[in-house]
Amino acid sequence: MGLRIKKIWAVLCFAFAMGSIANAQEDLKKAPPAFSIDGQKSVFIDILSSHSRLRIDFSKRVAFVETVIDFYQAEDGYALFDLVPSLLTYEIDGTFSPGNKVLEVSDPDKVTLFRRLPEPTAQGKHQLRITHSLKASANLVFGASNVDFMNRMSDRNLDGNVFGRGYMERYFPSNMEWDDYPFELRIEIEGLKTPHRVISNGRVTRVSDLAYVIQFPEFFSSSSFFFHLLDPRFYNFETVKVVSEGHEVPLTFYSRDAGEVRSAAKLAPGYFAEIESNFGPYLFEKFVGHVTPAGGGMEYGGATDSSVWALSHEMFHSWYARGVRPRSGNSGWIDEGLARWRDNGYPRAKDEALKGLHEKLSGFSPYKRDTSIYAYDVGSVFFSKLDRLFAKHTSLDGLIPVLREFVQTYAYQSISTEMFQAFLQERISVDLQPYFDFYIYAKK
Repeated sequence: MGLRIKKIWAVLCFAFAMGSIANAQEDLKKAPPAFSIDGQKSVFIDILSSHSRLRIDFSKRVAFVETVIDFYQAEDGYALFDLVPSLLTYEIDGTFSPGNKVLEVSDPDKVTLFRRLPEPTAQGKHQLRITHSLKASANLVFGASNVDFMNRMSDRNLDGNVFGRGYMERYFPSNMEWDDYPFELRIEIEGLKTPHRVISNGRVTRVSDLAYVIQFPEFFSSSSFFFHLLDPRFYNFETVKVVSEGHEVPLTFYSRDAGEVRSAAKLAPGYFAEIESNFGPYLFEKFVGHVTPAGGGMEYGGATDSSVWALSHEMFHSWYARGVRPRSGNSGWIDEGLARWRDNGYPRAKDEALKGLHEKLSGFSPYKRDTSIYAYDVGSVFFSKLDRLFAKHTSLDGLIPVLREFVQTYAYQSISTEMFQAFLQERISVDLQPYFDFYIYAKK
């Protein structure tokens, strides 16, 4: 469809006025079903916009957060949102209350938790103001004269992520992955004189040496946001530029290890060119990468926290995972399976037989958020089978052209397994249901 990223970003990005009811109603069709607790109906909301002020008190070694959320709900009921830290206070439509009244509730299938307002709200638009605090942790580190804070995330039940609550809800009020919304974050440091810096996949405005504002686009969801507040004295930085559709895209890498930064900056342009040649134009204004000395990584929208070893895998996710996003844990297998298939060199299956690795990757509870650990290997086998099918039974050279078209069709949107299957099926005469049943749903 001939994406022009700069124009798209300009149109989509910073619409912080209340979103339209029509768009909110459409978004809420992607939400799981409402459910009742003790006869009281819990309903999902659509976040129209969110603004947070993060005030870091260096002397007390704590951060205080105040957030204002404008939201829409399509029916009367008790509004659901999410925030892992306990609330200090909340205010709904001007009525102030202590935060301990906002309890965590489980979904009917007991696969995850949410926050639920204790009083019902009517169908329509509302404003919610929340305060909470963030204590020192592995992600919020207070040094002798500096602060280091990164919003590290996880899409699996690892590293303290429980019930799939591993995205922005670990730090700020948010929602499930199907909900996209514009977010503005103001960061202020009190009690320090050392200049700091913010690296982010949003647009960063420096207010002072100790204050920044980040504006994130309205097509981001809870898994997209990335920011890192740091003391630049302890980091090395390098930016290389690549060309996408006639305009330059900066790729910025940084790390405490200068060698890791050099390696990432050297390899990244080649990775970028290969992925873009196969899957189409890059979907973001820039790419930022925090380079770690070892291990795997985590993807964000045009960003990563990754080792050099995992860098190409994580860069791919700016097309599948954060360019086209999974709607829930039932579709997270798509991007991880594709990434592993690419890691392995896009192997094509030797035959069309239904055999080999298969585990249930989808068809779980609609409230499931985390991705199955089997998504990587089983997903890769599945895509190698599809690649053979499309090479043999269509005029296409395998699966990649279809995947490229899918990205262009659903860029900046969340997708389900059912949508993905339907898109593939429209482009091949072979019945794909047996392949989905065997590899994705693990049916006998």
